[in-house]
Order: sequence, then C-alpha cells, then structure tokens
Amino acid sequence: MVTKVFRSVVVFLFGGFFYGLLEVIWRGYTHISMVITGGGCFLILVKLFRNFPKLCLVNRFFISAAVITVAEFIAGVLVNKILKLGVWDYSKCFMNFMGQVCLPFALLWGILGAGFGYLTPFIERHFDRIK
Repeated sequence: MVTKVFRSVVVFLFGGFFYGLLEVIWRGYTHISMVITGGGCFLILVKLFRNFPKLCLVNRFFISAAVITVAEFIAGVLVNKILKLGVWDYSKCFMNFMGQVCLPFALLWGILGAGFGYLTPFIERHFDRIK
C-alpha cells in the first residue's frame, strides 16, 4: 500500500508541474513560486474532492475558484509585494484586487479546478494499484 506521504508528494508534484506548464503555455514562462502554489492548490483540491466525492460540478467550481484564487493572492502578496520579485501584475485586468488576483482568472481557476476534481477517483485507483 502506498503511504499517505507518498500520495501527497506525487499529487503536489503533478499539480505543480501542470500549473507551471499552463503558465508557460499561456505567457511563455513561469516562476518557481507558481509551481509551488499550483502543487499546494492541487493537493488541497484532491483531498477535498476525495473526502466529498458527491459534490456537484457547481460546488466544485466555486470551491476550486476560491481555493486557487486565495492561494494565488497569498503567493502574490508574498512574492510580488513583500519580496518585490514582480512575477505577475493583474493591475490592468478586469476586477483585480491589489493587482494580485482578478475575476477572469478566478473564473478560469474554477473551471480548471472543477474539471480536475473528476481526476480524483482516477488518481486514487492508480495509487491503489501500487503495492
């Protein structure tokens, strides 16, 4: 049986890789802070969706949008405001908050997160096959 720590590490790495890859596809580059943030978000969402497998798509959307947007805001304040690394700036985006998060991306995170919520059973099945 695969340990909980191993499962968490693999899910974190997968989420971080995917988040970073999305950013590279979207804007041509990423930053390690986004890989870490993405891994953490994916880990949180997988655990939530595993514990509440009957959540409807709408609930998965809102939960995903909230978790990822809050995580992105915290990362943004740390990386962009405190450390002044200037990794991203949403100041010119519609309905942004402090230039760190904005409504269009919150909606996108909701869609992506809700979709990935349906991967949770698939991930669990593969872990259960590993002895």
